[in-house]
Amino acid sequence: MSEKSCSILILNYNGKSLLKECLPSVIEAVNYDGIDHEIIVVDNASTDGSCEFIRTYYPRVKLIPQTTNKYLVAYNESVKKAKYNHVILLNNDLRVKKDFIQHLLRHFDKEDIFAVGSKLYSWDRITLQATRRTVSFSKFSLDSKYTNNSDKCSYTFFAEGGAAAFDKNKFLKIGGFDPLFKPYYVEDTDLSYNAWKRGWKVIYEPKAIAFHKGRASIGKISTEKELRIIFCRNRLLFYWKNITDKRLLLGHIMLLPYRLVAATLRTLSLYYFKAFFQAMLKIKDIYQFRKKNAKNFRFSDEKVVKIINSETF
Repeated sequence: MSEKSCSILILNYNGKSLLKECLPSVIEAVNYDGIDHEIIVVDNASTDGSCEFIRTYYPRVKLIPQTTNKYLVAYNESVKKAKYNHVILLNNDLRVKKDFIQHLLRHFDKEDIFAVGSKLYSWDRITLQATRRTVSFSKFSLDSKYTNNSDKCSYTFFAEGGAAAFDKNKFLKIGGFDPLFKPYYVEDTDLSYNAWKRGWKVIYEPKAIAFHKGRASIGKISTEKELRIIFCRNRLLFYWKNITDKRLLLGHIMLLPYRLVAATLRTLSLYYFKAFFQAMLKIKDIYQFRKKNAKNFRFSDEKVVKIINSETF
């Protein structure tokens, strides 16, 4: 049983069928925990009857409907409306184990904890999908990998945005998920890394287990080609926005022409060029962020990487 209450926010877009499959597991976890947790469905302007479904079959679940599809950014305003000081953000395509909540919340007794991420399996309940992540900028680019040690509670690069618990006040202090990365990808990485740079910690908790259907929502919106460009663009935006080590920045800039040509020759497509120029259109926003937030960063990139990749916890 958890000692603290939380607000559980489930992001939904045209996912009525997913809510039918997955929402009961969240309710079961709340009942198992025995505490008055709040469940909120944040609906991104669905047209499939999702809101009507919630109102009819789950009247105790709070509904926050959006007028347009704001993607992950819809969480930002919704978290402000959450009743409790800790929030669990969930995708609508997740089933959780009944003890999921208590394992996430137990870490927030420590003052410097920003977020706690979970262990994700695929829908088959066998294939491991997400565990602890390490990070490296050694090749002047973002490189993050899952570790083999998936059963040890430890620090992690970032908490998956749709399967993790957050300190509400810290989340809002950062500003939540940055619209810079819309429609999706890397915004949860960016959020966690901003927390790390401020001196807060992100934890991987392997006992908090969920089962993910995987791209069940995103697959309805974008093609594989579009997803590739968005992902590549947002990785560039992450680096330009967050890395403050002069050596890492200079090396990255010097290698960009090579990477543009190499990616084109390797794939015989212009996806990297498209991603690069889409990112360049946001360079003014990047500059404004760096100018405004440099004073909030307490840890260097080197120190953050060292803590994240350490085996101690």
